[in-house]
Amino acid sequence: QRNLGAMIQTGVTLADGFQAIMREWADYTRDAMQCNIDGMNSIMRARTPQDLMTAQRELMNAEVQVMLNSGVRISEATLRVASDAVQSIGGRTK
Repeated sequence: QRNLGAMIQTGVTLADGFQAIMREWADYTRDAMQCNIDGMNSIMRARTPQDLMTAQRELMNAEVQVMLNSGVRISEATLRVASDAVQSIGGRTK
């Protein structure tokens, strides 16, 4: 019965964590789309080849920044889920 309780609590912890991870992925998708929209608007406003190159460079930099920031948040959320699950199992089996 004690093991069943530990399994149920761990399942709840993992489900909550999965939701947090999915929120981070959804935020990444939203941020990436907004970045692309903003970048394409800048590209469309370019009047000279230099403006175009600048807009493309800024778009690329922004896309990389969004990807890196989101990757960190997703990794941190995943680590929290794993840590919470280990604590849940460890706390229930003692």
